[in-house]
Parts: sequence; C-alpha cells; structure tokens
Amino acid sequence: MTTITFDTLKYAKRLKEAGFTESQAEAQTQALAEALKDSGHDLATKADLRELEIKLKAEIAVLDARLRMIERVLWGIVLGVIALLIRAYVLP
Repeated sequence: MTTITFDTLKYAKRLKEAGFTESQAEAQTQALAEALKDSGHDLATKADLRELEIKLKAEIAVLDARLRMIERVLWGIVLGVIALLIRAYVLP
C-alpha cells in the first residue's frame, strides 16, 4: 500500500496567500486530504509494477514455448500429409 504525504498546513497557507478565506482554505484542504487518503490504497508503486512485469514476462515465455510446440506439431502434420500425398499420387 502506498501512502501519500500531504502537508495540510502548508497547503492551507498557500490557499490563504492566494486569496482564499480561512474557511475556504480549511474546507479545500480537508477535502483534498480525504481524497488523497481514500485513493492511496489503489496506487501502484514502482516495486508493484516491476513485480507485475516479471510475472507477465514469465507468463509470456510459457505461452511462447507452447506456441512453438504447437507450431512444430502442425509442421509435422503438414509434412506427413505431403508425404502421404506424394506416396499416393506421385510414387504409385
């Protein structure tokens, strides 16, 4: 879980300096702090993304190996059919 650090005092001070009233600055600061707190559990870290990348690469490698095996089997079937056709029609 990722935690976002948010300096509410500094944010409220900047809002007041920009012309917000005290109550406007406090309300805005509280709303933003709550939104950041609620959304923090859904954020992925670099480590999360790296772990996902490693898992996906492993799964892709497995699928690639399976596809190569299927390709070899299909080529074997195609070559077998060609051999049978040659034996049946060219070499009677």
